[in-house]
Amino acid sequence: FPTRRSSDLKGAWLIVPMNEGILYPADDATIPQRSLVAYGGHGICMPWYGVADAQSGAGFMAILGTPDDARIEITRAGGSELYIRPQWEASMGQFSYARKMRFVFFARGGYVAQAKRYREYARETGLFKTLAVKRSENPNVDLLMGAVNIWNWDMDKVALSKEMKSLGMERVLWSSGGNPREVDQLNALGYLTSRYDIYQDVWPPEAPAGLKKAGWPGDLVWLQNGQWMKGWAHHQRNPDGTETIYEGGVINSQRALERAKLDIPEDLKTHAYGARFIDTTTASPFREDYNPAHPLTRSLDREYKMKLLEFCSRDRKLVTGTETGIDPSVPYVHYYEGMLSLGPYRLPDAGRNMIQYKPPTADFLKFQVGHYYRIPLWELVYHDCVVSTWYWGDYKDRKSV
Repeated sequence: FPTRRSSDLKGAWLIVPMNEGILYPADDATIPQRSLVAYGGHGICMPWYGVADAQSGAGFMAILGTPDDARIEITRAGGSELYIRPQWEASMGQFSYARKMRFVFFARGGYVAQAKRYREYARETGLFKTLAVKRSENPNVDLLMGAVNIWNWDMDKVALSKEMKSLGMERVLWSSGGNPREVDQLNALGYLTSRYDIYQDVWPPEAPAGLKKAGWPGDLVWLQNGQWMKGWAHHQRNPDGTETIYEGGVINSQRALERAKLDIPEDLKTHAYGARFIDTTTASPFREDYNPAHPLTRSLDREYKMKLLEFCSRDRKLVTGTETGIDPSVPYVHYYEGMLSLGPYRLPDAGRNMIQYKPPTADFLKFQVGHYYRIPLWELVYHDCVVSTWYWGDYKDRKSV
């Protein structure tokens, strides 16, 4: 495809499964070049891309059959129009295995036909599992259907929930946890109770209470240069108005799975949760670990992360959610927070500061909530398999306070 003349691309659309999905006109000079991994939710959520004629819908799609070390590059190299080229990275510094790619050609249909073809591919490769099947395995999945997702930490949980119930809010996913008595009362209202959890980041012993410390530093992922991989930085506000930052580290996913198998059952002994939100598991890329105590390829990292989600949903019978989403996890989860948002076009600092007013940026208005570029690729493929929502800090109707 890169060898085609630039003039051949005029009137063509690039079809990119970035989160919910986006179309880029190949001749739109305002679109920046970018690289998107195929092994993390902030890249492409399904390992394929396409090109289609804007008028006839004729075109092709490319399915990356070995996505764990793959990425796509949206570039203008050698011309003024955009095109997409696939790239594969080494696995632990080696070629390691044969890379596979499949091309499918279309006379018509545009992105809809291509999404339907990938839906067939998902069935063929075992990625497809409907919510109806998941509900037959766990009846609590029914409580998720049509539920509003509530995160609230600064009010009386039970009083707020009773008020919501009195106002006709019959279906609620209560994500903010609670003590055992509160969880029982929320369950009695018919609400689906959940809590936040994470098995990617750990912090040093001097970090504030409430942050996970187990596994520091022995379970940390090492980069190829032997340094430990940095994760989420916790910003602690001090009484004098200053801020202390505690740098988190990324934990090895095999060790994280072992930790979850200890922590989650213990928590459920006292808290009758029906659901659990596991943060970052599908948002962050699958990682190589060069720590000699527990080396991992990206493929092995994916396997352990999917086993973590499977442990929650199948073994512990929890309605399971995770952040952003990527399709290897479809058989194991019930909902994604953030799939409807387009990662590169979120509001600034949407993951950390959710309350402070932020004026919408030009890109947010153009791509995130604009109608011209967005397309429902993910929903065309997996609408009956997973419930998808917007990212929690990414909404447009903020009020200045």
